[in-house]
Amino acid sequence: MSAGLAICLVCGEPLDYFEEAREVSCHICGKKETGHSVCTAGHYVCDVCHREGGVDHVMEYCSFADSKNPVEMAMAMMDDKSIFPNGPEHHTLVGAALLAAYKNAGVDLDLPRALAEMRNRSMNVPGGTCGLWGTCDAAVSAGMYWSIVSGSTPMTRGPWAETQRLIRASSPAWPTWAGRAAASAQASSPSRRRRRTRPSCAVSRWRCPSA
Repeated sequence: MSAGLAICLVCGEPLDYFEEAREVSCHICGKKETGHSVCTAGHYVCDVCHREGGVDHVMEYCSFADSKNPVEMAMAMMDDKSIFPNGPEHHTLVGAALLAAYKNAGVDLDLPRALAEMRNRSMNVPGGTCGLWGTCDAAVSAGMYWSIVSGSTPMTRGPWAETQRLIRASSPAWPTWAGRAAASAQASSPSRRRRRTRPSCAVSRWRCPSA
């Protein structure tokens, strides 16, 4: 992982989040949009630019991995400098690791096609949803994995229910750990309107001893 804290890809300064979206411009590609974070120096990096290198790394790693252990693969991928603790690349990483492990366990799965679909779906999930929407998209990524292998759609009753149960089962430990981290961050923050970020829920799931 590139760093232990959420930092700016442009200058390395810490990130600040806003409770309400503001108009921002990506320092890398120039795209204008609304966003919820800038670094302390004022730089903003859009999700597409932020996760591009990380998602490419995830796709390449999972295409050639031979492990049957998704946690082992996730840990190995997160050791790469292109993976950031708070980055939306985790929305792809978790499900991709599960797909590769599923294939390597001997299941008849078209892995290139499945990984391509995982990339397509996960790239539509914005960063920051753990705090802004109240759901950790590392868990949603796990749901994408099962949706892909089971053929789940909004109208397939069995696979749809299985996908929902997987997300529910994969999430219980995250709110407890993240809540402790949030309380600590808020206590040390100079402002209630601009808070420093904390490690993402994806990191808490894979790395936190209490998870």
